[in-house]
Amino acid sequence: MCWKPGQSGRPAGRPQIGLSILEWANEMAGWSEEETEAARHADQPNNKAIAANIILLARSVEKNASGNPVAVQSIKDLLDRFAGKPMQQVQVTQLTHEQIDLTRLDPTELATFRDLLGKATGHSLPTA
Repeated sequence: MCWKPGQSGRPAGRPQIGLSILEWANEMAGWSEEETEAARHADQPNNKAIAANIILLARSVEKNASGNPVAVQSIKDLLDRFAGKPMQQVQVTQLTHEQIDLTRLDPTELATFRDLLGKATGHSLPTA
């Protein structure tokens, strides 16, 4: 089928995919064991069934893994895979030209530094 210029192949737009695995997991956190188990047995694997399996696994580890660091780490790794690791703050300090003393470099190190700086900036730097 040929479309005319400006005509969409999907006039109704992209199909909705529903909730993400993380959204389903947050929703199911307050569900009973029976409700979560029922969601796990969907006809085909989907985000809801995957989230149900994660919730059931997390509950099982919580009940049975006291003192088992391998089981606890396994569930943390699984949740990190789906939910992502927590954001970490990193403080960056900007160096000024006064803080870099190039006089401490020997001629070979200075040439290497010049080459690397030239590659990083995309400019060829003059030699001294």
